[in-house]
Amino acid sequence: MNTGMLHIVKKTLGLSALLLMGLQASYSQAALVVCDTTYRDASLASAEGACKMGEGNTSLADVNADFASLAPWTHVGGIDAGNATDPLFSLSFLSGGFGQSSASGTWAISSSFWAQYGSAVLSFHVGNGKIVAPDHFEFLVTPGALSGAWSYTQTCTKGCGGGFSNMHLWGAGTPTGNEPPPVRVPEPSPVLLFALGLLGLAYARKKSA
Repeated sequence: MNTGMLHIVKKTLGLSALLLMGLQASYSQAALVVCDTTYRDASLASAEGACKMGEGNTSLADVNADFASLAPWTHVGGIDAGNATDPLFSLSFLSGGFGQSSASGTWAISSSFWAQYGSAVLSFHVGNGKIVAPDHFEFLVTPGALSGAWSYTQTCTKGCGGGFSNMHLWGAGTPTGNEPPPVRVPEPSPVLLFALGLLGLAYARKKSA
């Protein structure tokens, strides 16, 4: 590798490290709530309190019972493989997809949701299969949060059921005027992806040299 290419690689590595540190710091500020079970793990950030779990698709009765202190709740919307859009919230995949045994990504709630409600729950459902295990997970979203990360992992290998099925948004209460300012957790930066691409190009040139 010539001196010029070595300089580019070092510069790219430095930029990538700085960007990764900034992204990690941003996500560390958003509380992560984890559902850790024998057969499946799920998590959501920005969230607070404890994860709630149950059988079957999440129902209004489930949310009202699991977060009774904030009830009554309203079903606001849902996203699945056949309905990939919703006016008040969205999800994106960074790995896996609908029907996959492991998936992760980001979610976003519209600011117009927080103009109508004071509290939010995000829930998602996965295929149950032949085992008896929780197949829906509910998370209380940090008040005012506009975005965050989510993940689902199937940890068993036989008779474990299907994969990620859907995500739903639930709302309760009304804005009090005392909510914290909206919190947006950044998605992976395009600059970071570009920097990693440059690093890969430099490596490929080194291999071919």
